[in-house]
Amino acid sequence: MQELIGTIKMMPYSKELKYWLPCDGRKVLISSYTELFSIIGTKFGGDGQTHFTLPNFSEKAAGMAGDGNGARGISTRKVGEVDGVSEVSLGIYNLPEHNHFVNATIDTATDEAPSEQVTFAMPMIKDPVSQVDVLNFAYSLKPPTLKLPKDTVSSTGDSLPHNNMQPYTAMQFMICFHGIYPSKDYVPRPDKREEYLGSIKYFAGNFEPYGWKFCMGQLMQIRRDAALFRLIGTTYGGDGNVTFALPNLQGQVAVGAGEAEFLKLELGAKGGEEKVSLRTNHLPVHNHKFRSTDVDAEQFMPTDKTYVASSNVPAGRDTNKGKTFAKAGKTPMAQDMIDYSGNGIPHDNMMPTLFLYAMICVEGVFPPPNPS
Repeated sequence: MQELIGTIKMMPYSKELKYWLPCDGRKVLISSYTELFSIIGTKFGGDGQTHFTLPNFSEKAAGMAGDGNGARGISTRKVGEVDGVSEVSLGIYNLPEHNHFVNATIDTATDEAPSEQVTFAMPMIKDPVSQVDVLNFAYSLKPPTLKLPKDTVSSTGDSLPHNNMQPYTAMQFMICFHGIYPSKDYVPRPDKREEYLGSIKYFAGNFEPYGWKFCMGQLMQIRRDAALFRLIGTTYGGDGNVTFALPNLQGQVAVGAGEAEFLKLELGAKGGEEKVSLRTNHLPVHNHKFRSTDVDAEQFMPTDKTYVASSNVPAGRDTNKGKTFAKAGKTPMAQDMIDYSGNGIPHDNMMPTLFLYAMICVEGVFPPPNPS
């Protein structure tokens, strides 16, 4: 069976085949592959004078070029376009806006200086004259406006990139350079139509060969293409009485239907997003250390240049300083004591993808089932 020149197939082995070349981005001479060059040109690279470049699917998925679908956030893609990343490093602007509670204890303070082992507590400080407990906390009907220095709460995390690849099985992509030259006018003899109806292939050209249609979701007439309708029905759209739809792969990659560990995909199911905005429940469990200083307090009012410090208030008749800290507790304080952080900007959610046309066979052999 001769293939259409420019057809791209996946192979489960890596050896090179006669009339096929690996899609590994290699440069080849135009003089050696004139027919293939006339179909794909320099869409994938090359000077167009002496050489041109084959598609490079190394560590990339194959995606369908086309107008996409703005309603689903799918971008328009051109043949030869490459997009997506295999790893993503999130920045602070990708985090959803969030903050953290400050835990305290309602026990009486036991320490005068802050440390990693203590937290805010009921103050053990008395006014030297009135012997009345000094108050450290207040209710507020308005969010606090005073901000402490940014490094009062320490940072956490390492900004390590996370894997952005969908589940995959690596295979070798091959392109046909010797076979039937595809054209809109070429009509194979009925006894030479060996391709199975409904087969889908990737094609490096930008026109539809005879007997093939680009997978762009177009409506087909059931009366004219009854055999193909018997195979795919209305899985991809249509009313089932007069029309049925071809798959629409524009701006998307095809994945295998079936049930995986976390997901069950029916034939024709759609999903996925080019960019993702994280929500608070997407964040890994984490916290931040509350920073302070071990020098004596020097200022009565908090500002954006002051830290929690050791008390400098005498404890009445005692010679020790007043105490405001105790062993760490679990009582949460007002949520907005720690300022919000993050902007929720979407991050790239596409694995590396090379876009070209996928086409479906509409004139061919009706596929018989395998004998049981």
